[in-house]
Amino acid sequence: MPPREDSLSWATPEWWVRPNRGFREISRDRFIKLWTDAMARPKPNISLLRDETKGWISDLGHRAWIEQLYTKACAAALWSDTTALRYDVEVWNNATEAFADYVDPLIRISSSYQQSAKERRPVGLPAALNEPLRQLYLSDTCGAARRALILSEDCGQITLTKASADQFLAEPTRAGAQVDAAAMRGFARGLMKWVDKLEESSDGAADPDILEVLYSKIDHLSETYGEPDALLRKPTQEEIDIVEAELNRVITDNPALVRRKGKMLSGFTSSVATEDDVVGDAWVRARKYLLKNLIEGDPLQPEKTFLLKLKWTIFDLRRRELRIIDRTHWVADSSDAETFSSATASRSETHSYQVENDRVELRTVFADAASYLEDSSVGEMYAHRDPDVVDGVCWERRTAIKFLRAGATNTTPLTLDAASITKLIVAMHEIDTPTDAMKSSPSASAKMVIQLLRIGIAGVLTADDIESGDVQFGKPLNQTWSQRTNVLTRQLAHSHDALTRTESK
Repeated sequence: MPPREDSLSWATPEWWVRPNRGFREISRDRFIKLWTDAMARPKPNISLLRDETKGWISDLGHRAWIEQLYTKACAAALWSDTTALRYDVEVWNNATEAFADYVDPLIRISSSYQQSAKERRPVGLPAALNEPLRQLYLSDTCGAARRALILSEDCGQITLTKASADQFLAEPTRAGAQVDAAAMRGFARGLMKWVDKLEESSDGAADPDILEVLYSKIDHLSETYGEPDALLRKPTQEEIDIVEAELNRVITDNPALVRRKGKMLSGFTSSVATEDDVVGDAWVRARKYLLKNLIEGDPLQPEKTFLLKLKWTIFDLRRRELRIIDRTHWVADSSDAETFSSATASRSETHSYQVENDRVELRTVFADAASYLEDSSVGEMYAHRDPDVVDGVCWERRTAIKFLRAGATNTTPLTLDAASITKLIVAMHEIDTPTDAMKSSPSASAKMVIQLLRIGIAGVLTADDIESGDVQFGKPLNQTWSQRTNVLTRQLAHSHDALTRTESK
């Protein structure tokens, strides 16, 4: 066992309870957030830390030696059902030991390679490009270093066994040159992706001076550290066979997955697709995503991937059917919004009408978010502790679900901002004078309702949904699609991190 740093003296049994508002039950993602918040300074960029943490534990959670050291339940908690609350304190105490022994030092080591890229970054670029460049040497560089340490024989394949992990942590500089070279190849690959995006977003009219600086740096890094991996090669037949066999195995041989699949499809009806069509489409989407993971050397998670793609296949089909309805259901720009569900006016009428595609997408998101707040374990975190409150459902959670259900059926405007919602909820609280509210004041209850609304929406969206194109969003005219995707994923990451907190006052 590697010696533990003095800076981890705070990592004691049940350390997370106090920062988790006194709750012992916690999700993996929340555990990661609290851990990275508590890490001793100096420490790297917090967003990078969390990404590296997830990358390391996704690998470690599948290792037999981690199961033997910290229990199988703990290993599973590191990578599966990452937003689900777990109530077994012993699981999280074991996770604390795993984090202190291996995860914390590993994420510090891989995150440190951001400095190597920063020192070798291209110079002479406009100030406006500093932030996207910073993201490259945070994510691409450190991710490449981590993958090299896990997968490359030259770098030790350090998580293969307990002995290899202990040996590396005892002497982390042993393969320093090889890991540094892999990190710089990752940085060069990130620069290549950036060049492609710049050329794509400008229709070939990107600033030649900027391209010259980037190409020059890519050439220099390639000559010094070796050619970076191709951006995305075609899969080999062997890789295709591996992925297809894994998908077929988890679908046909995993009873738990079949039960979860059955629950997602229960009550499914469609005029344009059968249940087999839905499962087949999800299989195709999962196959494409898993092949990409395999090509890039990332761990395969076929069960999780299939369920995610199944969820969004159903989601997209709902939107498709709603759009079919909307071809004949039109709504005036503002004042006729209430007639949306029954209006069947033709295009030739004198009013100026438009199809409300954004409304269709929002309604579906709201419906799924309401179900998330109703059915998921997130409700336990906001359960009322008074035994006299029916089912522990507090007034704030009930109100948030009511808002989402109303949005899903389009009976309220969908453009209310937080300030307007706050005023409305305060008024509702003063009228209802609820005895089952979690908060004592109307304004505090309103804040909690808004948090729950955001948690519900964040709970049904992931960064992968946005980046993979499974969910489509509009964009302002002054943004490229790449910029819009980056903005949305950053906002979603912030929501996942920040919106599970309840105001303490």
